[in-house]
Amino acid sequence: MFNIVRNDVFVFIKTLGTAKDSAFSRYMVNAIFMIPNERILSKIVDGIDNLDMNDKDTMGDVY
Repeated sequence: MFNIVRNDVFVFIKTLGTAKDSAFSRYMVNAIFMIPNERILSKIVDGIDNLDMNDKDTMGDVY
């Protein structure tokens, strides 16, 4: 999961909105994947999975 997220998903998200003048492109140009290892990524995924997504405040915060 770590390699897929780091090498495929993050790279894909970083290059969304290829228009050079879009706000997204400006904010993502220097983005760095900062999750250091598989264990931390797994904890993050488990934490997100355990969130109560029926709570609109939580959904807004996650978004």
